[in-house]
Amino acid sequence: MSLYTVYVTTFYNYPYNPDATTQHEDKEVKIVEVDAHGTTVLALQPPFNCTSARIEAHYDRLGNDNFTNVMIYSSLYVEAGKSPSNSFLQLLADNEGAVDVGKTLSFSLKATETLTYVTYQVMSRSAVLLSQQLSVHSDHATISFEATSLMAPKSRLVVYAVRPSNGEVLVDALDFEVDGLFQNRVSLSVDRQSAEPGQPVKFKVTADPDSFVGLLAVDQSVLLLKSGNDITPEMVESDIEEYDSTGYANNDFRAWEAVDRRKRRSIWHPWWGVGGKDAASIFQNSGLVVLTDAYLYQEPIQPIILESAMAFDGMRGAGAPPPSSLETSVQVRTRFPETWLWAVAVASE
Repeated sequence: MSLYTVYVTTFYNYPYNPDATTQHEDKEVKIVEVDAHGTTVLALQPPFNCTSARIEAHYDRLGNDNFTNVMIYSSLYVEAGKSPSNSFLQLLADNEGAVDVGKTLSFSLKATETLTYVTYQVMSRSAVLLSQQLSVHSDHATISFEATSLMAPKSRLVVYAVRPSNGEVLVDALDFEVDGLFQNRVSLSVDRQSAEPGQPVKFKVTADPDSFVGLLAVDQSVLLLKSGNDITPEMVESDIEEYDSTGYANNDFRAWEAVDRRKRRSIWHPWWGVGGKDAASIFQNSGLVVLTDAYLYQEPIQPIILESAMAFDGMRGAGAPPPSSLETSVQVRTRFPETWLWAVAVASE
């Protein structure tokens, strides 16, 4: 087999049967090859009446294709969407990767029935940047708009429609990336690479007119930690993404996954991402509050008690010490007070 071989196991689950001693589960195994970048596309066709699927990918980095006892693997949980009429929307991005500011973003929308109108909204940093209604009169449509700097580095597209027959709200959401967060091109140069104490050093900063410029010099003792002491573009992008309004409904919690995460080394994404298992949770996970007299379906919470789900701190015996008392943490110095802000200025014309 190829050095880049991944062992993929998919477990399909079906409606819960309280009268059965064990729940029915199907298993499908595939061995796939990934490219030099470690990626591949996995196509799955869930069985009819399947309620959820758990996908596990195992990789043997030694290249021996020994997948029985490997430490490198990832898991993903996918649950079927819920609708009383079995009606859904599906939103797909036509662009691959991030799109530059000024370029056109395009998305394909598919529906399980013919729709008259759809409404789409673009959200970024907890604000609605664009809201439009589109006449479709079809079961598919294309949504396109121009990428702006306010959409960088990441935005969300939410599309919804109302079924005329029963007033049910259909909705889907998708995140997309935009390059062009930094519109001001800043450069810095210095007239000498080294200087003796008391010698003048001249800095030249080039930026847009009226830009607020700050110069910061850091003592070399900060280099003890090697990294994490500078403001980088990645740090700024990460900070801006904290303004995302994504939320997760309480009934999205699954206790068996919480236990799984404690005992497995896996890469876990948010359970629902931007989507959800019903229309109400998709809106909530997208950070939107809905006020409507239409039928916004939300699946009732199904109580499930699992023995394995009792492995939490709240179930410790009375004589057991808390986990924190058995752990010692090493305090690493991360703050160095010997830093100076030299000067601030406003760029001229």
